Amino acid sequence: MLSVGMEFEALDGVIAVHVAGELDVSTASGFLNKLVTAHDRGCLGSHAVLDLSDVTFFGSAGVAALLTFAATCAAGDVTLRVVPTPMIRQVLRMTGAEQLLTMAKTVDDAVSGMTGNRAHTEGPAGP
Repeated sequence: MLSVGMEFEALDGVIAVHVAGELDVSTASGFLNKLVTAHDRGCLGSHAVLDLSDVTFFGSAGVAALLTFAATCAAGDVTLRVVPTPMIRQVLRMTGAEQLLTMAKTVDDAVSGMTGNRAHTEGPAGP
């Protein structure tokens, strides 16, 4: 079974979650559980970026997990931006999920869209 790697990083008061690996039926629930735990512990603050640029496979279970996490963020007053690869953006477009998410081309674009500043590393963060 493959796993999904996740690293948390503070950037100008925004928490960036860098995700790497495959998001499929065998990994999506663990991915979602880690994100929801970080949310519930307050580790995401009020602004979060989900960086999917190192995700190599993104199946329907990944779409479902992403939408569930986006709903969790919305319910908890966390502004979420998603940085997809072109392949992930195409999957989100084909499934209609693209309309439910706010996306950015890069992590820096996402952070600056939330803060008005260019991103710079403040240090590691997370659960």
